[in-house]
Amino acid sequence: MTSTIPWLLWSALATAPATDPIATALELRWQAPASCPDRTALTHAITALATVEPTVVRSRASIDARVEPHVDGFALQLRVEAEGRTRTRTLVAAKCSSLLDAVAIEAALLLEAAHEASPRATAIHGAVAIIAGTVRLAPRRRPQLRLRGSASLGGAVIEGASAGYGGGVVVNGRRWGASLEAVHWPRGFAPLAARTNAGTTLRQTDVIASGCARHSHGRVGASLCIGAAIGARQAGGRGLVDGREAVAATFALVLAPAFEWQTPSPIMVAIAPWVRAAIVRPGVRVDGLGELARPRTWAFGGALRLEFSLWPPARGRGRRARRSAGGELRRTRDGFGDGFGGSATLLPEDDTP
Repeated sequence: MTSTIPWLLWSALATAPATDPIATALELRWQAPASCPDRTALTHAITALATVEPTVVRSRASIDARVEPHVDGFALQLRVEAEGRTRTRTLVAAKCSSLLDAVAIEAALLLEAAHEASPRATAIHGAVAIIAGTVRLAPRRRPQLRLRGSASLGGAVIEGASAGYGGGVVVNGRRWGASLEAVHWPRGFAPLAARTNAGTTLRQTDVIASGCARHSHGRVGASLCIGAAIGARQAGGRGLVDGREAVAATFALVLAPAFEWQTPSPIMVAIAPWVRAAIVRPGVRVDGLGELARPRTWAFGGALRLEFSLWPPARGRGRRARRSAGGELRRTRDGFGDGFGGSATLLPEDDTP
């Protein structure tokens, strides 16, 4: 009996020190080898992570964390009781401090969930997600640089031309996009009245700079782009005496929604109907005969686009902890996810995009 008294006193002190701000918020037990951080370090980590003050939270949740030596470093046996459910998890890491971070994350989530009176917290400072037992670092969303090729069908851009082709570069973010593209319309023709073989040949090249709003879900997405098209229209005589080349500048505004599908390869396919409003639209004139043709103000058409991802590489975007041998859990600055039961072993960080 006497020998058990020191153990009971130690347990009481280890479970809830008098100055522990976590003690009133949840029941927390931390047992670890002497080489690991102590309970005070765990309390400080929880307080630093939580977005609410622990002293204002009242929760019936409990966390029982036991750390033991392991062949790959240290093993954490974690038991969480909250909302009438019990969850268990086993984590292995090369450093004991990494396991302390995992416990601090779980405790901070419980504090926020209790504070918000919701079934579970959704996010706190950092970027670690524990999902179905696997500890995973949330992927970084980086803008994508793509190379675009397109084939267009439409009317009224230049007289007698209904097909064009082009190419350019595209930068796509999660909710936005920007592109710079050149589109060439060849083989236009404005005939003289009653003479189908004589007239003026037409070609036009536009450089279109666009900004887009985007939304995607899985492999499909949609965008709405507004752009300015600065072009050069080249005219030449056919079957005319003293025919000569002439170049005129054009300017138009282009509205182009697009419907996108990301193939399993780095190639994305899109169908993009477009509407073009010509602001500067010079006419075609022949000396002695006057104006043969003038582009219409409004033109309509569509384009088939193929876009090839240049950067980042398509392989393994994001940083992920896999079920394999030793590593370290780190915090970054994006957002924590929620946790469920299971076990996982952490790999070192992989910053490969």
